[in-house]
Amino acid sequence: MTLDDAIARAADRSFGAADCATLCDSVGGDRWHALDVLAQELARRYLDGAIDFSTADAVANRLFAFASAIGTMPPFMFSIFQAFDAGECARATDPADTCPELKYTRPLIAAALDRRRRDPDD
Repeated sequence: MTLDDAIARAADRSFGAADCATLCDSVGGDRWHALDVLAQELARRYLDGAIDFSTADAVANRLFAFASAIGTMPPFMFSIFQAFDAGECARATDPADTCPELKYTRPLIAAALDRRRRDPDD
């Protein structure tokens, strides 16, 4: 399974255990590593504009649900989920014209990827 395939399956909410196992074979490593690799690719594609917010948010939500169900939550993947979650709605204290995606998600994703570049084990 390619990362493209995994992202497409997660966007369709059909990413499951068999998909994760195949992804593990493709990227090498265990589920923890495969989910982190997938989250990193999702974040990179989102920042590059290859995936829109709505799709990326759906993928992040599916990966979070899957990781929760199997009892493994890689911290990097969780930080990507939290970044997309933060952009789903404006805060009561935000001005009316605030775009939560731009205010919260983009900076959090950029910071997570920057940390990952500096410390790949983070």
